[in-house]
Amino acid sequence: MTPTFTGLRSLARLRRWLLGPEQPNLSLRLSVGVVAVLALLVMANVR
Repeated sequence: MTPTFTGLRSLARLRRWLLGPEQPNLSLRLSVGVVAVLALLVMANVR
C-alpha cells in the first residue's frame, strides 16, 4: 500500500509539472499515458 501511495503522490506531482506549460492537449495525453502505465504496473505487482 505504501508503494502505491508514493506512486500516486509522484504521479500528482508529475501531473502538476506537466500541466504547467501551455500545452493542455500534449500534457493531458502524457498524464493519461502515465496513469495507464502506473495502473498496469500496479496490476502486475498485485498479481
